Amino acid sequence: MNPETKPAADKVAEEFRRIYKRRFDLLTDYRLRVWERLCRSFFQAMIPPNAFVLDLGCGYGQFINRIDRQDCGQRVGRRRSFV
Repeated sequence: MNPETKPAADKVAEEFRRIYKRRFDLLTDYRLRVWERLCRSFFQAMIPPNAFVLDLGCGYGQFINRIDRQDCGQRVGRRRSFV
């Protein structure tokens, strides 16, 4: 990187950190409560206890970490059912 542009790049990076912190950190508790409610009240009923769940684009795992599964992790690599 050109030494003359580094300060500008640092300023841009800092601005992005500030924007994302303001945008996402303030909503963390709310987002967790929403996922808890959605999974418990809606999604869980669609997922059989022995199903494998693939959460594409899972981000921080708010969905997958709230879905109850039997024998979680014990059948990795053996396909039984996918939801």
